Amino acid sequence: MAWEEAKAIIYYEVLRLVKRRAVIFMAAMAVLPVLGALVAKLVASRDIGGERLWAVLMGFDIGTGALTGLLASVGVAGWAWLLGVVIGGDLFASDIRDGSFQLFMLRPSRRIYPLAKLAAAGLFSTVFYTVASLTVLISSVILGGWQRDWWLAPLTGVILGIGLYPVILTSSILGIITRSSIAGMILGAAVYLVTGMAVSFGLSIILLIEGFTNIEAWIDFLEKEIIVSGTIPYLAGTNLPSIVYYAITLGNSFTPIPLPAVGASGQVTVTLELKPLEVLPLYLASLAVGTLALAAANLAMIRRIEV
Repeated sequence: MAWEEAKAIIYYEVLRLVKRRAVIFMAAMAVLPVLGALVAKLVASRDIGGERLWAVLMGFDIGTGALTGLLASVGVAGWAWLLGVVIGGDLFASDIRDGSFQLFMLRPSRRIYPLAKLAAAGLFSTVFYTVASLTVLISSVILGGWQRDWWLAPLTGVILGIGLYPVILTSSILGIITRSSIAGMILGAAVYLVTGMAVSFGLSIILLIEGFTNIEAWIDFLEKEIIVSGTIPYLAGTNLPSIVYYAITLGNSFTPIPLPAVGASGQVTVTLELKPLEVLPLYLASLAVGTLALAAANLAMIRRIEV
């Protein structure tokens, strides 16, 4: 009986998410880089991404030129946190506001309701980005021919969907506190963005002290930023797919990064000494522990609401 009710709640929640305008907008954003690649292909009439165009469109690889770098900047993974914010902000807040929450919590199987809602959110985000990654892969084959490491596209899509859980759960907590879906989304987005900026600005002291034209200082800054981001669950989760991609496809090294040249105009490209496999355990542990802690916080807050 409990399992049947859980399935019904999950089905209803997933169906509700599919119908939401914000989610439809995110689906459009997911195909934005594909449309950009199509336009570039038609206008430039040349190879735009080669054997790893899928990775460029996902936002994991900057490619070999300005055009692929532009496509990567609007890649699918870069916008994923927005979907997490949209799902989480409304996960419980709308039910609390319209009275559905009270109805569910008065039922004998009230413990199933929050667990089923949390499961539905994760299931939807995982399926959404798995489908998005397959769309990118198929489009890349059509536009660029055979794709190297093609099997990584759906795998990173699954990882991206699971990695959104901390973002979803953080926004959900804020939605519960404010009893407002919009406030939950806005505050969730603010937490994600402000945290990312705080990490960058905090570590930029290294550059202020050692100088912005010091290549070693830039490398130290980037390596510390990767490590610190891995300790924050919702940053670790959204960056985990790219860590996996670098570890498998780029000889266990991060994408060569253009930095300001020392004593001259232009840029110099460097590869960090820090290896993806060195930080992968940190990112996985942060995602797992953060997800469990935030899920527990959601359930605790749900239990404290008076019915």
